[in-house]
Amino acid sequence: MENTRSEPKLQPPGAGLPLIQRIALKLFIGPFQSKSVPWEESRARYEKLTAKILAAAESTPAEARKIKILVNPIVGLEDSSRYWSIDMVLEHLIIVGTQMEAMILMLSRGETSERKVDIAKVKPTVASSESSAQDILAQYQSFAPGLMARLDAGMKNRDSKTTHHHPWFGPFNTRQWYWLMAGHQGIHWQQLKQIKNRL
Repeated sequence: MENTRSEPKLQPPGAGLPLIQRIALKLFIGPFQSKSVPWEESRARYEKLTAKILAAAESTPAEARKIKILVNPIVGLEDSSRYWSIDMVLEHLIIVGTQMEAMILMLSRGETSERKVDIAKVKPTVASSESSAQDILAQYQSFAPGLMARLDAGMKNRDSKTTHHHPWFGPFNTRQWYWLMAGHQGIHWQQLKQIKNRL
């Protein structure tokens, strides 16, 4: 299966979201919604979405998973991320999930760091290469299904008020980063569905 589509002209990585979405994230979703969702609901939603993502990826042939597809705009998805393959989505979820796992555990210990969250630096790299020898699906199968259980077991104090700045939401504490796991998963499930339907 060969991808003959021409590269679309999109905004650069890190350009951010449309103004109305930025306002909603900063003024409503970040300070209010992220604090109101129960822990169990966040975990259940993440795990349900992960199961759907895995089922869709596992039922797609390896070569088809490498084909980049331009999806329609999705709320919460940067323009630069709209032209990815299934493997690229999986790689991105591993990159972001790994960083967020470390962030949540760090904040639960009452610690923070000077490291800035950089949206442009969490884009997929390896899976975008057609010649990549790495099996991104196998990595995702190993990483994602047990992530929330690892967090629940590893958090020292999930009610810690220590925060770390997210460039779109502002200062987020342990609970809010945990909530974001499911929110981020939902955005990329919508993306992956569009990709699979158009292959």
